[in-house]
Amino acid sequence: MGVNYFLLGKSNQSFCRILFTFFFIFLPITQGFSSDEVFESSFNFSDLSKPIHQPSAGSRNCCAFGVDLRVKAFPLIVINQVVGMEDIKNHYFGGKAPLRDKEAQGEMYSCRGGFLDTAHIRHAADWTAYMAYLLDRYGKTGGQIELIKEGGRRWLTIHPIEFEITRAELLLVAQRMAYDTTVWHEILTWFAPAVVPFFSEKHSSFAPEDNFSNILGTSLAKNALLSGDPYNSAMTRELKNSLMDLGTVSREKARMAFLAVNGNWWNKRYHMPDSRSVPRRHTNSYGVVRPWRLHHAAELGCVEEEIVTAELVLPETFVGQDGQVHHITDFYELEVQPTKKIPLEAILPGQVERRINHRQYPQIVERMDGLIQSEMQGLGVENATLDPITTYGR
Repeated sequence: MGVNYFLLGKSNQSFCRILFTFFFIFLPITQGFSSDEVFESSFNFSDLSKPIHQPSAGSRNCCAFGVDLRVKAFPLIVINQVVGMEDIKNHYFGGKAPLRDKEAQGEMYSCRGGFLDTAHIRHAADWTAYMAYLLDRYGKTGGQIELIKEGGRRWLTIHPIEFEITRAELLLVAQRMAYDTTVWHEILTWFAPAVVPFFSEKHSSFAPEDNFSNILGTSLAKNALLSGDPYNSAMTRELKNSLMDLGTVSREKARMAFLAVNGNWWNKRYHMPDSRSVPRRHTNSYGVVRPWRLHHAAELGCVEEEIVTAELVLPETFVGQDGQVHHITDFYELEVQPTKKIPLEAILPGQVERRINHRQYPQIVERMDGLIQSEMQGLGVENATLDPITTYGR
């Protein structure tokens, strides 16, 4: 979870906007690759501005886990970013919404999907759309582009696809590529700021709702692009339908859900960026990604006997039109040259070269799980990365 900006109580919104506007004005931003305006994608991007740019890290600024949060440096500011089903507005690629229809970003609660971060969902969706565009554009010829810097320089290499591939198969690759970028963000923020200089984001790394929100976003974008409808309108439909299917509750009930896990999943006693403010971390990033949810939460409108916990499977292979089994991660290379703020020995013991690729991410996440558990254990939290099976009201 990247705490790039906070949705505050009305009395504090102006102050925080000024603060973060200052950071973003003076923060050097690498635009990276932008699309060729001449190329007509086979996917329907007719409602997107051209050229299509990479979704930047600061395009959707949200969210910290919990309610009534405070920052050490500004203890008088109370931060609230909880939203409900009633707050969901239209989707706009890159968060570039008109003021009259500004996307409401924040933390939600759903009966089947647990806590959700709308900024993560939308951002992961847009990365999926962007990767689909690149695969459509460069899949036949291959090529390399430099991505926006995040924790160091990053490169994406697309290998030539030498067989006939369907749109659905291409989107499986795009989904995995986008999801890998979100995993790197979680790894990075344990060690260094992702967006705002000098502001640690360690408390938001692998937060309870991050992984499921990220994979959900990639899945929604895949479905939106397969529909053939214009991307923004299709994503709006997919997002609203999915949130309803997951049993997303109102803003008031979402707040109740957060308060129910105070002192366990998050801790109001500690102010950001103290990592003790979020003692529970969801590191189950690959394979079947399952959300953490509250059990027996009838007060939230969740009927336990009718709930099947949602789970999403990250695609690994597909059988192509040529009858061969293709490993999705073989279609591309995502490489990072991490800054010295990221201790290479801690995440990849024995590796000398400061350049890592996406195939190493599962190994790194496994190491991160151990690092997080060790640190949290030292702070008195046992099994910090396991599902803290929690019954509402107990």
